[in-house]
Amino acid sequence: MVRYLAKEGERLDVIIYAYYDSLDVFEEVLNQNPHLVNSIEMKRGDIVYLLTFEQDIIIEDAISLW
Repeated sequence: MVRYLAKEGERLDVIIYAYYDSLDVFEEVLNQNPHLVNSIEMKRGDIVYLLTFEQDIIIEDAISLW
């Protein structure tokens, strides 16, 4: 888990999109940050816990030798 310190006026959705390049994990990240549930804009120094996910490696169109 990564600990991120927010800047004044930042929004959680913007932080999540910048970190994950997607908002697919928004609800999971919000569940790890119940202290931010009612925050629209964060204050400087608010802590956001960002989850780390192991990515499954998917090989598409692989060529089989056998």
